[in-house]
Amino acid sequence: MTEIIHKELSDIVIDTAIYVQRELGIGFLEKIYENSLKIALIEKQKKIEVSFHNQNVGDYFADLVVND
Repeated sequence: MTEIIHKELSDIVIDTAIYVQRELGIGFLEKIYENSLKIALIEKQKKIEVSFHNQNVGDYFADLVVND
């Protein structure tokens, strides 16, 4: 079995996702759930600069960011 990195934080995210799904129910588009998770947890569409050998090689936009 694979060891889960940051288990406590992973449990919080999973529990929150389940809470959001139970509150909203099923059938919505992914964006509705993403927006709800944002309210419940975190930042959304955060820009992350990607570097290689100390040089910026582009930007990545994470859908959701938890605990920086």
